[in-house]
Amino acid sequence: MSVAARPYAPPPVPALRPRLANKQLLALFGVALAAVVGAAALAIALSGPGARPAPCPLDDPCGGPPAPPAPPLINQTPWRSADLGYQLEYDPAQWSKLSESGSTLQLKLVGDDLVLVIGGAPSAQASASSVAGSELDAIRGRVLSLSPDPAAENRILGPTVGYEPGVGGAYVATSNGNAGPGAPLWIAVMGATRGAVSAYAAVVTSESDSSARQNAYLAADEVLNTWTWPGG
Repeated sequence: MSVAARPYAPPPVPALRPRLANKQLLALFGVALAAVVGAAALAIALSGPGARPAPCPLDDPCGGPPAPPAPPLINQTPWRSADLGYQLEYDPAQWSKLSESGSTLQLKLVGDDLVLVIGGAPSAQASASSVAGSELDAIRGRVLSLSPDPAAENRILGPTVGYEPGVGGAYVATSNGNAGPGAPLWIAVMGATRGAVSAYAAVVTSESDSSARQNAYLAADEVLNTWTWPGG
């Protein structure tokens, strides 16, 4: 018996995905990428500064009228010792001048019972202690019961005149009125020497409220902080 040979039939070839499908996929990816980039650009545009305004015409300036100038500084009154050359400044709206000479100046704080006195002498004739002591003696002759201030908070730590370290102290007394003893007084006297000049500063006040008295002392400090010794 013979077996007849079957005609050869090649195996089926698997179908390949057309190239067109890959092109479509790339196109879709490009569309998605463009959408993301567009959204990012929109977000940046919305969050960024607005569009630059159009320039103003030359005959119509933008922004309205110019701002008014800043207010001027407080007008200080300068004072200079004709005899010794030291000088300072004070606000005439805050201080009234009671008296002056070639070496001394006496100011009163407006609206407050405080007097500031400055003076001096050539250092060849008097030391810082001498000029401060002389002023303290002059005050003692006009008041009653002058003595060191026992209150620790009124103690003068590091006395200076015109930023020059010196000597000084705090005192209490009673005013000497025509009808007898008057109001209590708080007194501070300081002296310092620089170069050819010895100078003093004294403050006398009857302000009994400690807070108001400290404010008055601060006003006196503002004047003394403008002090300039001769020769700078």
